[in-house]
Amino acid sequence: MDLRPIEPSANLICFVKKAFIMKNNVGIIDRVLRIVLGIVIGVLIYLGTLSGTAAIVLGIVGGIFVLTALTGSCGLYSVFGFSTCPVKKK
Repeated sequence: MDLRPIEPSANLICFVKKAFIMKNNVGIIDRVLRIVLGIVIGVLIYLGTLSGTAAIVLGIVGGIFVLTALTGSCGLYSVFGFSTCPVKKK
């Protein structure tokens, strides 16, 4: 295991993935769905369709969806050993 300090680079997502040793476990279709859902939630909040506690909770969920889609790694998937990434052929 490499314990050298990680230098922040221009690519923040790579830095976060290296810092937390996250493995890709979110596939392309899953990423697209997460981004679309995150955007839809954001638009609903912006338009005022969602408000109050629901807006706060769904806003956080939407933000997590977008973040996990951008990084390609989902913490809950890691905990449960789940992955939507295609299996690489040898």
